[in-house]
Amino acid sequence: MNLEDFKVGVLFRWTNYNFQHDNVVKDRYFIFLGKTNEFLTCNVDYHVITGTSQIQYYQTGELRAKAHFLRFAVNEHSLPLETIFDVDLNLESHHITTFRDACSTQMSVVSQLSDEELRVLFEKIAESDRISLQVKTDIRNAFDQSGIKNLPALRRRDAKYKFH
Repeated sequence: MNLEDFKVGVLFRWTNYNFQHDNVVKDRYFIFLGKTNEFLTCNVDYHVITGTSQIQYYQTGELRAKAHFLRFAVNEHSLPLETIFDVDLNLESHHITTFRDACSTQMSVVSQLSDEELRVLFEKIAESDRISLQVKTDIRNAFDQSGIKNLPALRRRDAKYKFH
C-alpha cells in the first residue's frame, strides 16, 4: 500500500498499530476520511476512524447507544468481527509522515465503502458535537473532491468536548 491508495472510504487494516490509548499494540481496522488541505497548512494530517469490536457498549440502553456510529456485520467489507465505527469516540488524525512510514509495511486495503455508506457516515460526522468544524470541513472537502456531492451543510456548534 502507498500514499496514493488513500482514497475517501478506503477501509484498511493497520497491523501492529501502536498508537492505542492503552499502549496495547494490535491490528486495527480504519476508514480513511480525508486529509487537511495541504495548500493551507504545512502540517498535513490524515483523518481516519477506527473500528471496535466492543459492540456491547452500543446496544440499546447502554453507554454508547446514542453515539454517532456505523455498524458492519461479520464478513461485511471482509471484517473478521462485527465492527462499530464510532465517529464521536474513534476519529483520529495522524501526520502524513506516520502514514508514509507505515503504509508500505503495516497497512493493506481491505475494502471500499459505497457512496451510500459514505453519505451516512458523513451525516454522522456532521451531527457530532465532538469534532471540530475545521476537521469536519477537511472531511467534507475530501468527500466532495472524491465525487460525493450534495452533502449536508456544516453548522458551527459549541462542542461539548474538543477532541479533534
